[in-house]
Amino acid sequence: MRIWTMVLALLALLLPAIGQAQDWTRGEFDARYLNAQEKRVVQAALVLSGDYVGFLDGDWGKGSQAALERYTHRVFGSDKPTFDQLRPLLTAFETEWEADGWAITYSNAQNISYAHPFFLLSGPQKDPADPGKLTFGSSDQGLSLYIYFHTVQEAIGFHDYAMAKAQSDPQRYSSASADRLITSFTYPNGTVAYIRSNRSGADAVTYSIMGSDGYRVIVALMASSMQHGNGADLGMPPGSSLAALLDAPPQETARKTEDAAQVAAQPATPSGAIASTGTGFFVNTADLVTAAHVIEGCGSLQLADGAALSVVKVDAVLDLAVLNAAEPSAHWLLLSPETTPHLGEAVMALGYPYLGTLGQGQTVTSGNVSALQGIDGARDRIMISAPVQPGNSGGPLLDGTGAAIGVVVARVDDLKMLETTGTLPQNMNFAVPNAPLTAFLTGAGVMFSTEATGADLRNGVPKAVTAATVPIYCMN
Repeated sequence: MRIWTMVLALLALLLPAIGQAQDWTRGEFDARYLNAQEKRVVQAALVLSGDYVGFLDGDWGKGSQAALERYTHRVFGSDKPTFDQLRPLLTAFETEWEADGWAITYSNAQNISYAHPFFLLSGPQKDPADPGKLTFGSSDQGLSLYIYFHTVQEAIGFHDYAMAKAQSDPQRYSSASADRLITSFTYPNGTVAYIRSNRSGADAVTYSIMGSDGYRVIVALMASSMQHGNGADLGMPPGSSLAALLDAPPQETARKTEDAAQVAAQPATPSGAIASTGTGFFVNTADLVTAAHVIEGCGSLQLADGAALSVVKVDAVLDLAVLNAAEPSAHWLLLSPETTPHLGEAVMALGYPYLGTLGQGQTVTSGNVSALQGIDGARDRIMISAPVQPGNSGGPLLDGTGAAIGVVVARVDDLKMLETTGTLPQNMNFAVPNAPLTAFLTGAGVMFSTEATGADLRNGVPKAVTAATVPIYCMN
């Protein structure tokens, strides 16, 4: 009896602690329980709430903690933040991230990445009078991004000019190091400016972000996300502690949303005289990649819903083209950070083969990377065993996470091979890998994002990926 009494007494002490451990969300916030990506997400959310000023580096120091305490004191009247008080902060961040089409974009040429609101900032527009300048702008003209490609001396002069404009702002800021210049200030009319130049030898690239007072936190998020190298995604890590804080949408609602996206991605065939068809895939909300031979000799180009496509740039040698769509896309593909595929790597090819003949719609075929070069040792091609047919050209080659690692461009001529060798080839098809693809897009001034998606295609291709892959109609 005495033993049972002791056991019951021990349980009486432990049960409250067990209950508290199970309801960890009510516990005091401790950043040590979060990984680096989760910390970056919280920092980004605090930038949008107007409480954090600093880089999204995942380093949770005094500045990050003070920003969180400012937020919880203002919203909850609490000086000791708890995990559950992050819910409205993270929900607001996720809503904004999706609503304005935010994604991390990376430039191989400049080795710079930052968060870009693709739905909010359209472009780029090139200035005929200044070929080294790209312009992005919002529809209300309240937010702008200018990217300048110039010399280091021109970049220094740009910042000197900006600092002269900033004399009326007592809180103006400037920073200089061997490879970076930063200037930020607010104009008397409330317009905020953030200017960053990164040096590479004698050359520099300058990002100048300007926003009216209503866009202040948007400018702040773009600025705080800028870093050397390919930045990590700011999406909520699946299965993480932070993800557990947020209520997932009902499955039925999510399914209806995905089905609607799938229907929108494959509407009826456009009316008019169709000369041929091919495949393309969006790399941002407005620009899509295809093969150059898909658009050769076309009177005009359309998507299935009749939206017009205009040619941005063509490289006949690489057999690549980038097009601009008149209507924005809600889905686009990430390009894999792996610029060189691995020999034997499992891949999938998406496309619309024989679209005008069989009318099957989108198809998916699987195979492997069977050679890291093309015919005669061509380094701008890889060979794949995934079966492709006429109409697949221009479609994406996906890795196991759903990120694009190349563009399908060719297949071996069966009849020619039969005539030459007396045998028919077996799944000898070719794609342009990401290294030449990303260089081509950078040269065209096209924004794109390179990162792993974290998805797993063993149970099928996500509908967001299939929706970003579209048929292209070459019209007479």
